Amino acid sequence: MTLTRTVVFAFAAACSSVALAGDLTPPGAPAPTMKTLDQVEPRIPIGQADVPLTIVQPGSYYLTENLFPANLGDAFVIEIVTDDVTLDLRGFRIQGATEVTTANYGVRVSSSVQNIVVRDGTITGCQFSGVEAILAEGISLESLRLNQNGSDGARVGSRSRIVNCSAFGNTSDGFTITGAGGVIINTVAEANGVDGIDTGASTSLENCTANTNGRFGYTVAAGSTAVNCTAFENGQDGFFVIPGSVLTGCSSYLNSQSGYRSNGKATLVDCTAISNKLHGFELGDRDRVIACSASDNDFSGFDAAQGVEDCRIDGNSATGNTTGFNIAGASNVVISNNAGLNSAFNFLIVGGNVTGPTVTSANIAANTNPSANYAH
Repeated sequence: MTLTRTVVFAFAAACSSVALAGDLTPPGAPAPTMKTLDQVEPRIPIGQADVPLTIVQPGSYYLTENLFPANLGDAFVIEIVTDDVTLDLRGFRIQGATEVTTANYGVRVSSSVQNIVVRDGTITGCQFSGVEAILAEGISLESLRLNQNGSDGARVGSRSRIVNCSAFGNTSDGFTITGAGGVIINTVAEANGVDGIDTGASTSLENCTANTNGRFGYTVAAGSTAVNCTAFENGQDGFFVIPGSVLTGCSSYLNSQSGYRSNGKATLVDCTAISNKLHGFELGDRDRVIACSASDNDFSGFDAAQGVEDCRIDGNSATGNTTGFNIAGASNVVISNNAGLNSAFNFLIVGGNVTGPTVTSANIAANTNPSANYAH
């Protein structure tokens, strides 16, 4: 009985030992556990030998070196004629001209394609625009430097995005959006021959700067918004504002004409105009100007010329101008403003407007009107 039990236990132990040992044949070489870059994002390189290049297949492309035109009078260095392309300059430069070769455009999107991204590099010295994509929709320009091109830095179509870009010294505009629904963020336009930034309808501008451009810092098209944008020392107006636009928290300084010139039906809130050579705010019909400030402008802080009607000018401040509030039009509402140290007039308001009483230190104790204008 004891012998039988011992044999059984010994057999069971042997079986268990074999099971725990497993397969004694060594495995093969370990398989790779990480994907290659091409597996993560398959990309196609572009070098000087490839130009002029037309991209006809969707995908991701990148520069491996600086590029320049291959011939005299090339139409482009790179052309995109298909949807869904990302072109990464990887910090390299597309030079639009050499001593013996030229190209009209650095990057041209020649047909009405969609969803193009061009990013991270410099495009300079082209005969016309650095980026030409006025027929494209939904193009994105990211972290580009568009300098000293013969027309615009970039011209793009509807639903375009321009983010963290700059345009310097281009012969025409820094940036032009020809269609509606664009977005421009953290972008600088400086020393361009005409306008810094020229938007299409319903464009959103945020945290942009337009300095020393030949005409307007910005053309803010119908139905657009501008938030925290700055215009400095432009050749005409800092902001040229089309009806339906809203500007909030913007600043316009030392422009050769007005800080803001409106074609009417615009809203300006908490904006500042300082040391412009004409007016701080040059208004059009039905504008709303709320909580804005105009200081040290050569003519009027706030100007509503004869024929300008139905504006609401409410809660603003004018200091150190020739005239603080020059309201020569009719049917405007001018209330709750303050003006001081203006060399000719603090308030020059013709009849036919709705205005609160003017309060000075002499009659302030008797004033109970919440819509009064204050002069000091």
